[in-house]
Amino acid sequence: MGAKVTKSPTKLDKKSVDKLRHLTQEELSEEEIQACFKTYQQSSSSGKSDLTRDEFKNVYRGIFRCDNGEFAEHIFRTFDLNNDGHVDFQEFLLGLCLAGSKDTETKITWAFKVYDIDGDGTISWAEMRNIIKSVCKIVSESVVDQIDHELTRNNQDFRPPALKRTNTVETYEQRDKVAEIADKIFLELDQNKDGFITLEEFRDGAMKIPQVVHLLECVCVADG
Repeated sequence: MGAKVTKSPTKLDKKSVDKLRHLTQEELSEEEIQACFKTYQQSSSSGKSDLTRDEFKNVYRGIFRCDNGEFAEHIFRTFDLNNDGHVDFQEFLLGLCLAGSKDTETKITWAFKVYDIDGDGTISWAEMRNIIKSVCKIVSESVVDQIDHELTRNNQDFRPPALKRTNTVETYEQRDKVAEIADKIFLELDQNKDGFITLEEFRDGAMKIPQVVHLLECVCVADG
């Protein structure tokens, strides 16, 4: 799947660059592609044309200036298009374009795949919490506070899911800001209240609660 590489380990030939620009609908310039390739090659084992999970984390850290192996695992999953456990440069570049796409539908579809950890076509409550908690470990506290404030303003009647129920008493979790962010988003997106979010529900909900996609953009937009 990967593009042909010249003898130089840090530079692509023109034919490969032209092919990649075509595949990415020219969202990236030749200079941007070559810069990504240089970072990619520097993190790949000598003589290999694709990245292992650990090598991918190094590239992720270099491009996004972010050191979070847990979230990089989720990004690796969306970049590994053929599910072979490795990411070649073509998959890597296509993944970057999907994550940074200016097209709303493309960005929402990619974001859904990030949240859908097990790839079954739906997002569970646990998956939503997993991704939100992972992202909130990376972004600044001010970003978390802003999102919490926005969601609280729009969900005045929100109560966290009950841990225990009896006929007269409901026991709730002690306030966990990040968990509540995930729960508020999930309850809003799960339109039919069946405990799962489909792509259609996610698409509709993302228009009402753009934070569900914006959170991922905070950690998936290349630095500089």
